[in-house]
Amino acid sequence: MNSSNKNPLSPRHRRGRIRPSMLGVRYGREAVLAVALAYTALPAAAQEGWTIEATTYLWFPTTASTVQTPFGPAETELSAKDALEDLEFGIMGTVISRRGPWALTGDLIYLDLQSTDEVSAGLAFTDIETDTTLTAISIYGSYAVVSGPTYAIEVGAGLRGISSTLDVVFRLQDTTLGTFEVEDAWVDPVLAARATGTFGERWTGALTVDYGGFGWGNASDETWQVIATMGYRVNDRWSIQGGYRQLRFERENDGVDYEVDLSGPILGATYRF
Repeated sequence: MNSSNKNPLSPRHRRGRIRPSMLGVRYGREAVLAVALAYTALPAAAQEGWTIEATTYLWFPTTASTVQTPFGPAETELSAKDALEDLEFGIMGTVISRRGPWALTGDLIYLDLQSTDEVSAGLAFTDIETDTTLTAISIYGSYAVVSGPTYAIEVGAGLRGISSTLDVVFRLQDTTLGTFEVEDAWVDPVLAARATGTFGERWTGALTVDYGGFGWGNASDETWQVIATMGYRVNDRWSIQGGYRQLRFERENDGVDYEVDLSGPILGATYRF
């Protein structure tokens, strides 16, 4: 029988699984442990002449995902409000270490979100439920090419490792027609730039952008990120920030095209060692 005549809703096509060939996708717990161990080492590093800022923050992203499946394109969007209700677990943190014009930045995102979208009539299904698990670990090295008493512009490069799982369930009313799962893990090279400034005695601002992937090897076809924040120094050690963050990646894995876009406000607190 010609494969083009196969029914995508038949039992043999009800479950699709795309797995990475080498990298595992279950390192969320390991990432959290690694960050916890890194935080315990920060005071010792500060004594070696590094200026260190450790930030923990909350991100309220609108999450949009698109994945090509045997049942057709599955497009879902989870608002920031719904994300708060449907967030099963999340942890986010950033550490920036500086010494002279040099800086080393590490960033962790771990999110487990679930959304359900109704689709227009005329398709073989009426509801799509998507469970998105995302772990992203970014490491950059940068150098201040322009600096002054109240401002600095840094450029650099680094890597972003991402592990993502998209579980998609197709339903017709209350009947489950089939499920499709994409599990993937990879590392993207990225180019980055960051501009920082102070305004008066207590206010600060920062803009960070990165772009990469480039389709090299197993990397994403394209990935980019924008983080814009304004901060207020409570005292010499503590400050609080608020702003906006967007992270997006597009890639293809074993013939399956998919993309994920997360964007929304962030609130954070920073401690300086």
